[in-house]
Amino acid sequence: MPVTVQFRFRTPPARARLSRFDRYLVVRITVNSVRDSGFAARERFRDPNSGAVSFGDILVVDSRQWNPVLYEVRGRHQEAIDKNNIIDRIRHDVKTVCTDQQRRFDAGNAPMPTTDSVKFEYLNGLPPTVLAGQFVYPPTFLARKQNKASVMPDGPTAYLGPNSLLETAFRAYLSDLVASKVETGQLSRSTYLLRKSACDYLERYPLSAITRVSDVTPHWLSRFHTWLLSQPSGSPHQKFKNLRMSPGTATSYCSHISKVLTWMKNQYLIPLNPITDMGDLPRQPNKDVVFLNPPQIEKLFQLSVPDSLAVSLWWFRLICLTGLDYPDAVRYAQARYSYEDYTPGGKPKIVIRRAKPPGNVCNIPITERLTDLWDEVIGEAPYAPTDSTLINHLVHIGSMIGFEHRLTPKVGRKTAGVIFLRDYSIKAVSNILGHSTIAITERHYVKVTGYQVDHETDRLR
Repeated sequence: MPVTVQFRFRTPPARARLSRFDRYLVVRITVNSVRDSGFAARERFRDPNSGAVSFGDILVVDSRQWNPVLYEVRGRHQEAIDKNNIIDRIRHDVKTVCTDQQRRFDAGNAPMPTTDSVKFEYLNGLPPTVLAGQFVYPPTFLARKQNKASVMPDGPTAYLGPNSLLETAFRAYLSDLVASKVETGQLSRSTYLLRKSACDYLERYPLSAITRVSDVTPHWLSRFHTWLLSQPSGSPHQKFKNLRMSPGTATSYCSHISKVLTWMKNQYLIPLNPITDMGDLPRQPNKDVVFLNPPQIEKLFQLSVPDSLAVSLWWFRLICLTGLDYPDAVRYAQARYSYEDYTPGGKPKIVIRRAKPPGNVCNIPITERLTDLWDEVIGEAPYAPTDSTLINHLVHIGSMIGFEHRLTPKVGRKTAGVIFLRDYSIKAVSNILGHSTIAITERHYVKVTGYQVDHETDRLR
């Protein structure tokens, strides 16, 4: 009997008062390629005499320690061992229930097991009632399924296939992202909204009412891309500008359709994805690399600002000296000594894993200037302003140092890459910034300017 048991995250409600990276764990079982919408992962207790089952509290996992491939908590500490044991017992119990139902079906005593029947028996301890050769469920169980269907209007993936409308498949894909909380820690909200926009454009496409999943081909994708180029761009209040969608944005929307087909292939709903390659569709041009030049960096560290901007200036200096994203910089600063270590030669460094996927580890040298920055606040980080407050303050700070572009935390991170490239090889800087490959460092952080040539010339002399 083909049955799989997977685990996904769900963001806990605010009233749970958990830490920032804690997530509820959700069980999602698949029987004969039909997947359940999920239920809370709790430790299951079964009375040996009556057979009644009860459950403990929902399992809470630190998203930074979760292994999404093996579905287990990383580490050898006792807490990780205990949670992995619970996960193993849940997986074993679900498969045992499915095996028992399959055995009863083979003996002719019950219908073929389904996702609902396995879930019902696992949660209640008893198999569902059989009437006229079919499973019959109590109203409470059906009401729970209807409530989930209202959240996911497209229904279970069992109703999807090659003959499903592409528009319906796209909505089911978005619903699955929300239900499984894949975007939490793995997919940013802006990226999710971009995929939602692609779905909105697909719904307005004149042929969407007759386009089925099996009809999607590279030729169809090219026609859809051409249609996107004729659509207005920008928010509704900017329509008076009469702008049209750029080729790069249209290609991005087409790539999300390819992701939908890949998702269906992974769910065994279609045999393959026919548009894995975008072909000759134009790509989004690379953004300009913007960073502070050496004179601006010196102005930044000699700048005197009003008290209202002092805290934001301190945090931006910290980003420029470490190359951390703002959330990672806050995490480091608020628990500084938990992330500081020493090299084999005794030099201090910061060892921290990035919150941004895929969560690479950064090994950041602690420079003398960074030590001086900590001395300014007597070793204790000031309060962390909100993202909007920090960005608003950086606008004023950028004008004070003569920066002609918009000053953002990302500019500070790129500036850190330029600073480290003065004294470290590009391979070392790639590791300092937590990049997966050196190509990322070369593409987004390396930009030779006259200042760098002067620096190299002075160093050779």
